[in-house]
Amino acid sequence: MDTTIIISALIKRDAASSRAVLELDHDYYSIDVLIREVHTHLPKIWENSQLDPYEFIDVFLGMLRKMKIASLSLIPKTQRAKAREIIERRDPKDEPFVALMLTVGAEGILSYDEDFEEVEKHGYKRYTPEELLRKSRSEEL
Repeated sequence: MDTTIIISALIKRDAASSRAVLELDHDYYSIDVLIREVHTHLPKIWENSQLDPYEFIDVFLGMLRKMKIASLSLIPKTQRAKAREIIERRDPKDEPFVALMLTVGAEGILSYDEDFEEVEKHGYKRYTPEELLRKSRSEEL
């Protein structure tokens, strides 16, 4: 999961899909870079949030509790190099998320960022919350 999912859930009062996707029976991973990105942009996120302070904290902490946060320093250099080959043309700042995906053997990335479409060329998926919710509903039938 990348930062766009967290930011979307915090900015939009009606960001139900960004929040609901975490209720699915999946393991969600992110990288500690996510925390730094949210912290860096926190004033702007807060300014644009339609949540009251308690809702804001509740949503943010609730999402963090559903994720396993890995340290970038623990990702093997080989995985970082492979991730760089996959994503560098689009956005080098996304490399840690791709490296984590490779390290944990994930099926894909959960993100609104279209740069992650690059992973699809390498056999992985880029899901938006809405797509993952639809996929989960169709698998239940």
